[in-house]
Amino acid sequence: MRRWLTLPLPDLRRFLEAESAGEGATGHGAAQQIVAAHPRRLEDRLGRTQRAVQALQELLGPQAQRSVSLEVLPPQRVLAVSLDVPPGTELSWYDVAMRDLDAAAGGRPVLPPGGRYEHTIFTEGQGRATVHLPAEPPLPPGVSDAVRELHLPQRTAAVATHCGPHDDLDLTYAAVGAFAARNGLRSADLVEEVYLVGPRDTDQPDRWCTLVAWLLASEALNRRRRDKQVRRGWCASAAQTHTTLVIGGLGQLSASVAPVTAEAKSGCTPNCASRALMPK
Repeated sequence: MRRWLTLPLPDLRRFLEAESAGEGATGHGAAQQIVAAHPRRLEDRLGRTQRAVQALQELLGPQAQRSVSLEVLPPQRVLAVSLDVPPGTELSWYDVAMRDLDAAAGGRPVLPPGGRYEHTIFTEGQGRATVHLPAEPPLPPGVSDAVRELHLPQRTAAVATHCGPHDDLDLTYAAVGAFAARNGLRSADLVEEVYLVGPRDTDQPDRWCTLVAWLLASEALNRRRRDKQVRRGWCASAAQTHTTLVIGGLGQLSASVAPVTAEAKSGCTPNCASRALMPK
């Protein structure tokens, strides 16, 4: 019976002890509380399992494909809180950082909050995190010592927009990581998130919208630019080359090689990421 109910053995022991203690706060009522807590655990476990199944189904289906683009993020002035996240820590550190940032920003209008995180936070559960809120300096007096002014330079990233709950955010991360690998772009081991719409704005997860920016190393971008310049140079040369075709002794036909299509000349085009980070 215990195995079928999946009731933890310590809880079963406490239940039996409470039942044998008789009526009162330490008796039947306490035993009922122990049992009542178990269905809530089962419901929570069932919910996590259902979300995992949905994420796996999405990963296997064609709708799993996220739209990823290479974008240049504009420089920004932000108020920031940086900290080293220890292993096994819950997200309370983010809530504390945002409270300090909100107090520092005061009533000034700001853009959506964001964060810059080392990859190890997601792969190892620990690492450096910087939570930021775009706002113009100076800092008002009396703010927390943890808040500082920070200038985010112009940077290039593989960018995707994740819409909906954060439970399957890892699928969007997989998409931007695969885009970088497929295009030979080395990561800077940093990722930025911008919470365009989040729990601070609405308690309806289906309306949440998170911008994920996989920052790229500058040397990888320089190599990509050199490769594109080489391809463009070859295409320009090929477009001027004339091939002589001999057709059955009737004469010669001069044909030009068609120029390369626009896809070969495509580069970084500012899209939703740059617009989201621009001042209104």
